[in-house]
Amino acid sequence: MKRLEDLRIFYNHTIYPELKRMEKKRNRLILLIGISTALCIILFIIAQLLHIFSLSLLVVLIEIFYVLFLISRIRTYVQTFKPRIMNLILDFIDDSINYGTLTYDANSGLDKKTFLSSKIFFPRSINYESEDYIKGQIGSISFELSETRVTEFSRVKNTQEWVFDGVFMKAKLQLPVKGSLLIIPKTEKPYLSKTIKHWMGSGHVKVYDLIRNKTFRNLFETFANKKSNPMQFLTEGLQNSIIKYTEEHDKKFYLSYSNGTIFMAVSEEKDILEPNLFKSNLKFSLIKEFYEDVYILLQILEDLDLHH
Repeated sequence: MKRLEDLRIFYNHTIYPELKRMEKKRNRLILLIGISTALCIILFIIAQLLHIFSLSLLVVLIEIFYVLFLISRIRTYVQTFKPRIMNLILDFIDDSINYGTLTYDANSGLDKKTFLSSKIFFPRSINYESEDYIKGQIGSISFELSETRVTEFSRVKNTQEWVFDGVFMKAKLQLPVKGSLLIIPKTEKPYLSKTIKHWMGSGHVKVYDLIRNKTFRNLFETFANKKSNPMQFLTEGLQNSIIKYTEEHDKKFYLSYSNGTIFMAVSEEKDILEPNLFKSNLKFSLIKEFYEDVYILLQILEDLDLHH
């Protein structure tokens, strides 16, 4: 997969010009909001000073219709921003060797059944949202991913609590490897007691001695059954990549594997590539953050495709 330096060059030549076009639209919207707000306030004050009820009513009605118009314009801006930028990033990614065509659908996502079948999370009654669906192929491995938000109701706190918020991926190996595997952050063990209970109760054990990387052992808890060889997935290079990513970005990484299907998840508290209406979006960091979230997932698939 292409490196960050290549993305910077692509950003300067292709993504930045598109961001500038979108920035002009954003500035026009801000100007429109400012002028219309000022005019409405002036007209309303004049109507109040002159004690003209009909004029006050007319101003209020105009304000209502204009607010609805502005909301429509803002919604159109937000809804067109992400697909335009996302498709440019995907053009950059799928130009890599061994990549098939990547497709994107802003309004679709992985379904709840797929999320739960990963056996990484065992929430009770959940609220599930998924969008920004991406589908593609790396070598012989097909994959799909989406931005996913999951909350569950806490009876103790009487409120909704986060289960997962970030990028969730499902991938399928053409030639399945025997066994099953789970990798979770050690910091999340208190919140994944049901997950651990399920895996331990279905013949899986903690894998410690096989993983020689001390830092990886300290950061992650790994479970596997007797038929699994964790090192088929966790090459030394891959372990180092996951460590570097999680430490540099302070994000949580999860992985499960069973019957040829891999599930991976990376926590991301921000809405991916969501434009800010009141601040400039001419930022490489906006693109970089999304790319790095997806990069670690695709890098793992590249490694699996190379070694299997």
